[in-house]
Amino acid sequence: MTGRPLNLVTYLGASTTPIASELSAAVSAVSGLDVRFDADADWETRRAALERGDAHILWACGLLTVERLAAGTLDAEIVAAPVFAGEHEPVYRSVIVARRTLGVTSLEGLAGSRLAINETSSWSGHHALRAHLAALGRSGPFFVSVTTTGGHDASVDALLEGSADVAAIDHTIWDDRRSRDRRVDDELVVADRTRDWPAPPFSVSRALPPEVRDALAVALVGARPRGLAAIVPATSAEYDPIREGRAVSEAVGW
Repeated sequence: MTGRPLNLVTYLGASTTPIASELSAAVSAVSGLDVRFDADADWETRRAALERGDAHILWACGLLTVERLAAGTLDAEIVAAPVFAGEHEPVYRSVIVARRTLGVTSLEGLAGSRLAINETSSWSGHHALRAHLAALGRSGPFFVSVTTTGGHDASVDALLEGSADVAAIDHTIWDDRRSRDRRVDDELVVADRTRDWPAPPFSVSRALPPEVRDALAVALVGARPRGLAAIVPATSAEYDPIREGRAVSEAVGW
């Protein structure tokens, strides 16, 4: 196979860092390959690895993955998907969270409020919310303002600080934040949830020899890091709902 170290890169929230640390060790043990994960890498370092093609195993947002595959800027193959704790399938969703002081218990009640998003390229923090609004028959301006925070945790912070009223948060990040910040349940409320979407996939670089790619895919599916119920095989076609939802999202204005 290959004697050089292979890099596992997660381009997701901080809650995936301990999972990726355990996962790299598990994949190394099963495959016999030297798979490494830099838990201390910042976002710029992770993005640089992605741009250089140094992410031999990439765990990233489904939208980022399929768009880069389509554009030819990611030479990789989707091979697996996570089943998050408490789930029975490789799915996730966004929770639409609002400041409790608004007294709102539904998304409709948030019309004209101030929205915080993590970034415009995010599925769970941006496009999933727009697709959700489209499913509810809303296509015109809905929020009075939209602020980009740079991350899901930063969006939660904006709500807690009062600089925004509502945000769509990846449910796994929301659960993690609730577990370590008592203010969240005291000051925020889940007003709605989106439908289930395919969970962020694991992709393996096509630059690797076929036998190495196969070994990594098998090892990923066999791994059980804490924080995940399972990892199951996946293909690019299983992310068609995100491709279709992206097109729907474009028709929705804030």
